[in-house]
Amino acid sequence: MDAHAFKLYGSATVGPKGQIVIPAEAREKVGIKPGDKVLVIGKGKHLIGICSPSQVEAILNHMSAHLSSLRAALKTSGKEESKDA
Repeated sequence: MDAHAFKLYGSATVGPKGQIVIPAEAREKVGIKPGDKVLVIGKGKHLIGICSPSQVEAILNHMSAHLSSLRAALKTSGKEESKDA
């Protein structure tokens, strides 16, 4: 399996206090332990992720380090899309 592929770890039920339990496999995979802070990230009415602040920092550092190649890939992608149109 691709290490960067999305994986569904299961589901969680929201309790009366708005709390959820993150599935054990997901907690183990990302190293979330009792007492850790997590960020809930979303856009509009959709949640797109739950992760620790250090994971967000790692993602941002990775993106920052590769920003020029990401921009080049986007430019190339845009050119490909305009050819298909």
